[in-house]
Amino acid sequence: MALPIIYRTSPELLTSYNYIDVASGTGYILFYGANVSSENISGIYILTNNSFYSNNIATALRTDSSSFVLLHDHDYEVVMNKSQVLRGLALFSMTIGFLPTGTQTPHIYFIAKLRKWDGTTETEIASGTSDDFTQPAGAGTYSKTKSIQINVPTTKIKKGETLRLTIEIWVKEETGNLCAFGYGHDPKDRNDDGTYKVINDTDTTILEAHIPFRIDQ
Repeated sequence: MALPIIYRTSPELLTSYNYIDVASGTGYILFYGANVSSENISGIYILTNNSFYSNNIATALRTDSSSFVLLHDHDYEVVMNKSQVLRGLALFSMTIGFLPTGTQTPHIYFIAKLRKWDGTTETEIASGTSDDFTQPAGAGTYSKTKSIQINVPTTKIKKGETLRLTIEIWVKEETGNLCAFGYGHDPKDRNDDGTYKVINDTDTTILEAHIPFRIDQ
């Protein structure tokens, strides 16, 4: 499907959006979260418009904490090539999951934080928290796709500044037994093939961020 083109009066003449909310004057750009490697560094996370194969399909670690702890904290980033104004309702969706061995009662939820970075200062724009996903004792992989909606206040991002999506994964295991937890981040939606398989093959591994931008009138 062809993308709509919005013509602007600024020197940068046009911007493409994936879809538009005409009533609110908001254009949405769909970003995917992905993991890449560069110069032998694998822990790089980016926001991208392109659907390509992530270096790692999912990220998973184990913990035996019986109270909620921050297990994963990743910054997905994209550098803006022109000045933009954020405004409207942002939507984030991703699949979270765990791999109990049979006796655990694990819990997992995520927090999505939208920020901007100017090279010196990080500015919080908006954040939201998913509901808790849990599963009583049982062996095997359990996962669920969660979506949250966040109200983004009017925020200007200058050309050259970084739009940053921070994903935090919070987990606990009620009985204090070791359990693997994680989430998916592959734009190509491949099945989780990690050492600790935390995403079922029937669930998506795509991490989506629908970011609202004000359309110039």
